[in-house]
Amino acid sequence: MGVLLLCTIHPIFSQELSQENSSPAKESSFGMAIGLRASSFGPGGEIIAAVTPKIHLRLGGSYFSFAYQQTSDALNITGDNTLTLGSVSLIANWQFLKSLYLSAGAIYNMNKNNLVGYSTESFKIGAITVSPEQIGELSYTIKSGMPVAPYIGLGIGRTISANGVVSFAIEGGIVYQGSPKVELTATGMLSPTASDEQRQLLEHNVASMTIYPMVAAQLSFRIF
Repeated sequence: MGVLLLCTIHPIFSQELSQENSSPAKESSFGMAIGLRASSFGPGGEIIAAVTPKIHLRLGGSYFSFAYQQTSDALNITGDNTLTLGSVSLIANWQFLKSLYLSAGAIYNMNKNNLVGYSTESFKIGAITVSPEQIGELSYTIKSGMPVAPYIGLGIGRTISANGVVSFAIEGGIVYQGSPKVELTATGMLSPTASDEQRQLLEHNVASMTIYPMVAAQLSFRIF
């Protein structure tokens, strides 16, 4: 996405300057649009308001959840993994060229990953048989360290059309989410593994994941 944006900026910049120097297009001072959006936060939508021809405000939301199972036949262990992506965003655009804009705002980050691991068979310890229920479950959840995170991005196109009805935009940016937080719980014989020391070790291992990339494509329809 970064390479695409950089390669596209120069021809767009040249084209926009020539258009503005020759005969700039008339743009309405206010308008509203509804956008359909697919991004690294999941599918969603936005309401866009053009406060001025160059300043646009966007209120959006997205959500996606995917559950899958991982099994180790050698260890007789199964993990139920649930990946959740979601956001509520308030973003402002500066449309400094006809087809190029800067974005900045805040995103309520609902991204998280939850894994529950458990044994699928009983174990024998000498003459004692330990059932899966006695062994217990181990569960951990990794989520954003900052629920409300700052965002900055660069887009090609428009999130609201200047004079027409339909517009399209591709956007790339970064969300500073802070160091991820880890929640760790366990039951049965696995309870000692859910100590605070283990939780801190897991948080240390993912502490460098402070930046979440945001890549999005949006199709918008101006309503007035």
